[in-house]
Formats: sequence, structure tokens, C-alpha cells
Amino acid sequence: QFNRKGVFERQIYMFLYDNTNMVKKLRKAISDINSAAIPGVSLRSYQLNKGQRQQVEDGTMDVVCGFQIVDDMFRIIVIEGISEKGMSQIRRRLGRNSANSEQIKVLVDPSFRFTNRLYTSFEVDLKVIRLRDPLLITMRSPEIYDRHKVQENCFLALLFLSEMRSAKRLSVVVRNSLFPTPYMLTNLESKYGESVSIKDMDGVEEVKKIRNTRKNSMLVPDDITYITDGKEKISNNQRDHEKTVRKAATDSFNPKYLRCRKNRKDKNYLAQQQILRKASLEQAQTRMRERDEQDEELLREYRKSK
Repeated sequence: QFNRKGVFERQIYMFLYDNTNMVKKLRKAISDINSAAIPGVSLRSYQLNKGQRQQVEDGTMDVVCGFQIVDDMFRIIVIEGISEKGMSQIRRRLGRNSANSEQIKVLVDPSFRFTNRLYTSFEVDLKVIRLRDPLLITMRSPEIYDRHKVQENCFLALLFLSEMRSAKRLSVVVRNSLFPTPYMLTNLESKYGESVSIKDMDGVEEVKKIRNTRKNSMLVPDDITYITDGKEKISNNQRDHEKTVRKAATDSFNPKYLRCRKNRKDKNYLAQQQILRKASLEQAQTRMRERDEQDEELLREYRKSK
């Protein structure tokens, strides 16, 4: 709850998606603070134990938590921590070089304090949620007002983030209680979220490592001249060895098959079917004549009996 005598502080950073410098500075500051509180662990995968979680909630462990909403246009980062410790370090390290604008907004006011944390469940690394469509476009979709399609908590998360995006002062966010709860954000991620990339998290492209499969390739020069059997021989960085076949031959060339295929006479199945059909018709006609003759014979015998 908001209380000027509280020990916790919340800060909001909103800027363009491609502002990699801001992302790196903010994440570096958060990482340094959390690594000092919990040294020797991977913050991205670490989960607080029961005792540590209680210390974080009580304000005796200096840890910064929060979340980051990412789309193709913008980033919204909300963090919380102890105002006189970690959060004051972030204020000093990031500073403020210019007034708020549409490209970047920093909503920071240490006079607004809170008595409890809201995002401890997101652990010690920022919870990143990547939206499929930009927030501005999603808010224009009629389906968000249909409770059969979008749950109320998901709608509230969208509404709070949209109002936060347009706010000019932290006081507007605090007095209107525009901080979405973790449950709201989880519903938002389930409905409108998609997979997160390295650039979404850290602001930099993932560097793919190229694996060198040739051993000692840096030690072998391009052209080697050596002597074999009294003769000079040049090798272009290739080892001389016998070719070892480790699987059955896959060559489809077969002379026997080609000769057989050339001399083979394909059957005319259509002509065969026509012959069979003609024979069947003749047999049917023969049976019909035989039945007619039998019927006439029976009819003559019947008349004689009369």
C-alpha cells in the first residue's frame, strides 16, 4: 500500500524498443545490486528460498524486482526495491539527461513509498513479457471488451499499462493504482504473449558461435611442402588418407537394370481390360439365351399338361 513512511519504492522506465543503451544500463544496475545481495548465482534462473523471500518482503535484503513489457515499438519497465539502498543507486547511476518525451519517460519520485512489495514472485530477474502486437494496436481491438474472449484481469493489465504509458508523472500512476498485479500480468502473457528473444531481454542481438570442427586448424598453414619417396609434394591443407566407406553405396546407376528396362515390353493394361470386358459381355449374352431357351421349354411343357 502507498505510504510515505514505507521503505519500498517503485520506478517506471518507458522508452523505444531500440534504445539498447538504456536497457543495458538499467539491467546492469539491477544485476549489480542483486548480485551483491545473492553472490555466486545465476540471477536469470535463481529462485528465492523461503527465508530469503521473507527477508525480501521485510526489507532486510536489498533486492530489486520487477517486470518488462516489450513490443515492436516500446518497452515498459517497472522495478521496485528498498528506496534508501538499491533504488537510490539506480537513481544515481541512470540519472536524467533530458525531460520526458514520447521517446523516453522516466517516472521516478522517491517521496512515494510503499509498505509492501508487489513483484517478489517474479524473483531476482526482470519478468519479460513480449506482446504479439504493439500495446496501442491491442487496445484498439474490440475483443478486449468481450469477457467471453478476454478475462477481466487480462483487460485490467492492458488498461493499466496503457494508462501508465500515457502518464506524465509517477503521482498519476500511484494515486490511480495503475500498477498491474502479477496475476494480471500472467493472464496477459497467456493471452497476448509470445516467445522472448535475447534482444527483448537484454537489448542486444544474440551472437551465434561458429564451431570449428577441424582440430588445430589455426596451426596448419594453407600450403605445406614435404618430401615423400624422394619427391616433393604440395598439400593444400588436406590430409592424405585412404577413403573409408562407412555406409552402403547410394549410386543409382545400374547397367543391368537399364538393359532390362530397355528390352522390357510394358503391358497394355487398358487393352487387356477391354478384352476381358468383351469376353464378359459375350458370356452374359450366352447365359441369357440359355435361360430364355429353358423358359420356353418349361412353357411348352406347361401347355401340353393343360
